[in-house]
Amino acid sequence: MIEVSNLTKRYGGHTAVSNLSFTIEKGQIYGFLGPNGAGKSTTMNIMTGCLAASEGEVRIDGHDIFEEPQQAKRLIGYLPEQPPLYLDRTPREYLTFVGRAKGIKDKALPEQIGRVMEVTQITDVADRLIKHLSKGYRQRVGIAQALLGDPEVVLGKYGALLVVFLAPMAVIGVYPLILSAFGNVYLPAAYSAWLGFFLLGAALLAIGMFISSLTESQAVAAGLCFLVMLVNYFITSLAGFISTTAFASFAAFTVVILALAGIVWFMTRSGLASGVLALVLEAVLLFFYAGDTSAFEGLFPEVMENLSLFDQFYQFVNGVFDLRAVVYLLSVSGLFLFLTVQSLEKRRWSE
Repeated sequence: MIEVSNLTKRYGGHTAVSNLSFTIEKGQIYGFLGPNGAGKSTTMNIMTGCLAASEGEVRIDGHDIFEEPQQAKRLIGYLPEQPPLYLDRTPREYLTFVGRAKGIKDKALPEQIGRVMEVTQITDVADRLIKHLSKGYRQRVGIAQALLGDPEVVLGKYGALLVVFLAPMAVIGVYPLILSAFGNVYLPAAYSAWLGFFLLGAALLAIGMFISSLTESQAVAAGLCFLVMLVNYFITSLAGFISTTAFASFAAFTVVILALAGIVWFMTRSGLASGVLALVLEAVLLFFYAGDTSAFEGLFPEVMENLSLFDQFYQFVNGVFDLRAVVYLLSVSGLFLFLTVQSLEKRRWSE
C-alpha cells in the first residue's frame, strides 16, 4: 500500500532523514517510533506530500506522491498532532468543507459525513462551534476529516460479504464428511458442487454490489437485484421464446449494444464515448452479419443460454468440474467489482 524507497531530506548541511526505506502493507497498523529529532514528522510530511524530498520516492498504492499527487492524496487520510481545524465552524460545517476540498460530490457528502461522525462519536456535538469543544472532541473531529473520502470501501465490503457467505458454506462443507461416516459418499463430486455454489454466490454478490452502487435507494437496489437474479435464473427458458432467425439475432444484439452504450453513458456522462462505442460495435456486428448471415441463426438464444450463471453452477452439481465454468464465474465477479469501483469513483469525484 505504502512504499518508501531511499528517502532522504537535507536542510543545507543538516540531514534530517537519511536513506530511509520501508513498506506498509494494506490492512495493517504500524507505529512510527523514534527519539526527538529523529525525523518522524519530516518523514510523515514527505509521505503526505506536504514537504519535498531531497532524494528517494514515496508511492501510495503505486502512485508517486510527487509525480501523481492528486491520485496519491485521494488515498490518504492525514491527522497531524495538532488537527488543522477552523475553530469558528461547527464539526458538520468543517467536514463539509473538507469533503468538498477532497472532491466528494454534494450528493454523497452528507452520507459520508454522517458515517464518519458516527464512527468518531461526535454526532451529539455536530452543531456546536469547534472552539467550544474539549481537546478530546477536537481530536475526534480531526480523525473524522481524515476518514472522509475512503476510496477502498468496495473491496473491503465485498470481502466482508464473502466472509458472511462463507460462514454457512463452512457448515455445509462438513456435511459430506459426516455422511461419509454412515455410508458411501463420493467426496470429489460433493465438494465440486460446494465450490460451484460458492463461485455462484460470489458472482451474484458482485452483481448486487454493482447494482447498489447505481442508486442510493436500498429498496430500488434490492428490487433490481431480485429482478436480475430472477431473469438470470430463467434465462435459458426465456431463450426459447426468442426467434431463431438470423435477423432476430441481429436485432437482439443491436439492442444489447445500445444497452451497453447506455451503461457507458451513465457511468461517464460522455455522449462521445458511448456513441463511438455503439458505432464501433454495430459496425463489427454488421460486418459479421453481412459476411455470413446463416451463422446468426439461433445465435442469440445460444449466447443467452451460455450466459446463465445458474447453468454454469449445474455443471458442478452434475459432478463435472468444468474449468470454463470456474473462469466464467470468476470473470463475472471481477468484471462487476471493477464496474462497482468505477461507478462509486464516478459518484464520489464527479460534480
